[in-house]
Amino acid sequence: MGNGSSGVADEASEASGVSNAEMAGLGIDGPVAKRSSTRPTLAIVIAVAVASAVFLSMNTGAMTKRFGYSHDGYNGAMWSIGADAIETDGLIKSRLGGKNSFGTYANHPPAIYVETYLSRRLPIDSHPAARLVPVISSLLALGLLAALLRELKFSDAALAASLLLVATSPMFTVFGSMLDTPILGLPI
Repeated sequence: MGNGSSGVADEASEASGVSNAEMAGLGIDGPVAKRSSTRPTLAIVIAVAVASAVFLSMNTGAMTKRFGYSHDGYNGAMWSIGADAIETDGLIKSRLGGKNSFGTYANHPPAIYVETYLSRRLPIDSHPAARLVPVISSLLALGLLAALLRELKFSDAALAASLLLVATSPMFTVFGSMLDTPILGLPI
């Protein structure tokens, strides 16, 4: 933690209006604190692994269920139909999946069609395969959040608590396995 004894730390603290003691209370090291290594600590790796395991265990049922009559079902069906169009018509003719058997549905970024197409090439049932795309994106988002919090000098304990809070939040557990563009954009 920053000890506030350097003039630079005091100036940064003064400029931000937040004292080094207040930042320490939030689990944030002082503004001039340096980490000894760019590699994550074992505690951070464990925190990401635990948060990922919690997220996966809370979403096991959602990851294997079929698409139903809902927003999730509609999106899953549309992206899967676009993935089918890529398979049958190719990338160019299908306009990256936007032009499919139902007409043209090209008001979303085409990456979701391509990612769904790639995931459905896996040797597993198409519904869980299609749901792998948002699940992987959600797990990447947890890792990127850990990297961001580490860069912001959060303590390992505050970082771990933040990851667990995010991984167990209703927004993340409900939408983290939903095949939709906002979920795929989380890591970006």
